[in-house]
Amino acid sequence: AIVEPGSSFSEVPCLARFVALVPPTTMKLTIAFTGAAAAPLKCGVASARFNDCASCLDAVLSTGKVDFWWNWDTETKVDYTALSPANQAKANETFVPMIWGQVLPDGEWDFLSKGTHIMGFNEPDQYGPSCDGDWNPPAYGCSAGEWRAATSSGWAPLFDPSAGTAGNPHAASYWQDVINKLTAKTGGPRQVVSPSMAQVAEPGASCIGVDPSGADSPKYCYGWLKAFKTATLALDCTDFEGKATNCWDVIDAIQIHAYARTAAEVKEKIKGYETVFQEDFDGTNGRKKKTLWLTEVAMGSNNASEITEFVDDLMNAKDGLNNREMFGFVEKVSWFSDYSFDSFKVGTYVPHENEVWSSTLFFPFGQLS
Repeated sequence: AIVEPGSSFSEVPCLARFVALVPPTTMKLTIAFTGAAAAPLKCGVASARFNDCASCLDAVLSTGKVDFWWNWDTETKVDYTALSPANQAKANETFVPMIWGQVLPDGEWDFLSKGTHIMGFNEPDQYGPSCDGDWNPPAYGCSAGEWRAATSSGWAPLFDPSAGTAGNPHAASYWQDVINKLTAKTGGPRQVVSPSMAQVAEPGASCIGVDPSGADSPKYCYGWLKAFKTATLALDCTDFEGKATNCWDVIDAIQIHAYARTAAEVKEKIKGYETVFQEDFDGTNGRKKKTLWLTEVAMGSNNASEITEFVDDLMNAKDGLNNREMFGFVEKVSWFSDYSFDSFKVGTYVPHENEVWSSTLFFPFGQLS
């Protein structure tokens, strides 16, 4: 298919129409797709804005092209009266809940009535505490007077990917507990998506025994998932079919996040995960075969032309994710959609002071951009 000026979102394959709105304007994208050796890439949306823009969700579900959506929560938190009758059911069917940290959600397991998958912890491989504006000095990553929720679950005990001890459990033990409680319930999700990774796959210094809140402690745990794999392979879990397995092979998909200035950096990160977890994607050496989900991706920019080129480079069929011979192990990708978000260092790029980025798929009143 060729996406030409005037095409609608519903005519476009996965992510080919995912461009930013900076400020409200219309942009078009031309990408050619060819036949694929593996299953077609499935597309989704990651956004916390649907709670105050239900018409945005209605618009994207109406395309018929969205395989899944998620919001870092176990509940949809959407005004269903703003959705068409057909999309009310679709919103539940395509929603993927996330167990964000080690604390059970308020409704405990009520969310299991929705969707087919469940996501694990959010970015435990980096330290992102909440900001309390009264603190002086402010917490790591916070400005004086800033108030906001935590950006990741990567503080003690989840920053440490090991099992820990009975009296001091860490990520692998919390994972075992969550999984076995989930699979003991009937109905709801039947497949498990790993904790999401913000950092690279290749291991750096060990994070075992590290409390990232320490002044001199590392704030990023490179290779967290590999250490987590080692720990969970030694723990017993039960899958959704009631079969005994280890707590690593209960996982069906490995999920990662990627923000970058170039698509090449994103593809390099994906390939790094392919190298480190090759046996998992191949299903060899006794491992359950898994796929990779790229559940947050966006360009660090607020320039519409740059973002359009970034999406083209990432998604093309020559050397992008729609080359299914090269990236057949990548099953799903969801664009991170937000009207604006704070910039941060990506690769070698250091943003300017007060630089803000945009990645929204929507106009302010819910129409697709």
